[in-house]
Amino acid sequence: IEETVDWMMHKIEWPGQLDVFLVYNTPADLPDIEQRLAEMQESGDWPERRSFRVLRVVESKSKAANLNAALKAVTTPYVVIYDADHHPDRDSLLLLWEKMVRCGVDCVQGSYY
Repeated sequence: IEETVDWMMHKIEWPGQLDVFLVYNTPADLPDIEQRLAEMQESGDWPERRSFRVLRVVESKSKAANLNAALKAVTTPYVVIYDADHHPDRDSLLLLWEKMVRCGVDCVQGSYY
């Protein structure tokens, strides 16, 4: 998961504010992983105008419940959802956003392609 976060934070082309949420559920604590994610969130060692936030949805048992919890925390007008193993092309977010605006869509999952 760290590789995916690093990819999203450093490789994706985006000229403005980019808020990346890592939202997950697990039936058992994952102390080592959760500690590392907390350190990544706290570090603030990201490119300018990018933020990383971790949200464990304790009561969740599904991706849908995770997304519903995340959407409550979103403050931007557009949302793009990627799975944890997704490494989109560098310019795909720009292409996707342009299409979202043109088509009047606020939320999508995946890439432009």
